Amino acid sequence: MHCKLSNHATQRSAQRSINQREIEDCLLFGEIIHQRGAEVFYLTKKLCVFHKLPASHAGVSVIVDSTGDIIISVFRTEDRKRLAKTASRLKKKARLSRRQLHYQQRLVHAAV
Repeated sequence: MHCKLSNHATQRSAQRSINQREIEDCLLFGEIIHQRGAEVFYLTKKLCVFHKLPASHAGVSVIVDSTGDIIISVFRTEDRKRLAKTASRLKKKARLSRRQLHYQQRLVHAAV
């Protein structure tokens, strides 16, 4: 995996039945909200359809620390409207960020 999961993230992913593939897809294809020195990546139904991901990936959210090296927590959100309001309020970026490009490059190198 390209990022290290914290103990908390490992525990939460097990409790919430979120597997490594869902976390990686969220980091690669998800929208980003910058919040309190961390980045929140999340997948919507629309993104899952666009990127041909399983529908079960919709709602997965991953919180990464400011350095981009440690996944702090993972969860599924049922309240997408609230998340979308937060995202628009914080002026989310629609295009890929440097961090997502960095994650994509790390996954490519890890696969080789």
